[in-house]
Order: sequence, then C-alpha cells, then structure tokens
Amino acid sequence: DEVKRCVALVFTIIYRCVCDFSVCFLMIRRPPKSTQSRSSAASDVYKRQAQAHIATQSKMAGDNGQRLRELSEHKDKVERVRAFYARSNAPMADHADYIVTVSEQFGLDWRLIPSISIVESSGGKFCFKPYNFAGWGKMGFNNFEEAIYTVAAGLASGYRTSNPYAIAPKYNPVTPSSWANKVSYLMTQV
Repeated sequence: DEVKRCVALVFTIIYRCVCDFSVCFLMIRRPPKSTQSRSSAASDVYKRQAQAHIATQSKMAGDNGQRLRELSEHKDKVERVRAFYARSNAPMADHADYIVTVSEQFGLDWRLIPSISIVESSGGKFCFKPYNFAGWGKMGFNNFEEAIYTVAAGLASGYRTSNPYAIAPKYNPVTPSSWANKVSYLMTQV
C-alpha cells in the first residue's frame, strides 16, 4: 500500500512538472513583434508570475521529495533489519517494519532493538518468558509487537540513549562491558 502511494506521488510530481513547464513556457514566450514595444510591462508581469509559480511548485515538489526520501530510507532500514534477522533465521524478521517504526517513534537508533534481541534471545528464538525477546524484566508478553513497543518505550524513557555502553551498566549489570561490546558490534552488522 505504501509502495502504491509512493508510485502515485512520483507520477503526480512528474505530471505537475510537465504541466508547469508547458504553462511557464507559454507565459514566458515573447509576444508578437507588433506588440513588443507596448507590452514590455505586460511581459514583465508574465515573467514575475511565472517565476512565482515556479517557486511555489518547486517548494511543493521539495516537500514531496522529502517525503519520498523518508519513505525510501524507512524501506531500506526495514529491509536491512529483515536481512539481519534472516541470517539467524530469527522469528522477529516478520516484525522488521514495526521495529523500525517504533524505534523512530521513540527516537531510538533503529538498529538497537534488533541487536539487543540477538544478544538476549537469538532474535526471539529462545525467550525465557513468552515473547520476551529482550530479557526485559521478568515479564511475558502476548505477542512480539507488544514486547517491541514496551522495550522501545522503556529504553526511551529509562535510558534516554541508544548507546549500548551507556545502557549496559543498568540493563545488564552482571557483564556490562561484554554485553555492550556484543550489542555495539551487532549494530554495525545491521
């Protein structure tokens, strides 16, 4: 559905550019020779209108272009997370889009949750409580999405960083440097 919206947006931008070019071309073209002397003021008005129109359309295309870049970056992140989990045959691969979305929502590095999940449960393969892929407290969850949201919210509010070395002493007080090294390394592999 998101891909369809992107394609429609691209075609809309292209259509607008083609239409705007033809309108601007007609507005800027020279008046007939017989009216050149008396219509120089009118020609200047047309040129100013055309420039204003082009500026407005460029601004609109820029906003759409930014959204397209954001969607493309999001899709790239999702594919990278999915591929990262696929290398371990991890069940959380099916939740890659949700992981990236929730990470962005809470201002976390999108690679942090996948990396923690591999260290703590091999990507959800070996959870010590139901769906608790991150070793988060001593609780179980109803599904991975509930767990992902809870962990992301907890990391954002309780740790306020995506730096594994800053998180480790509180998250894993038994072996903080080893845990941080593993998570940090895995973040480079996503």
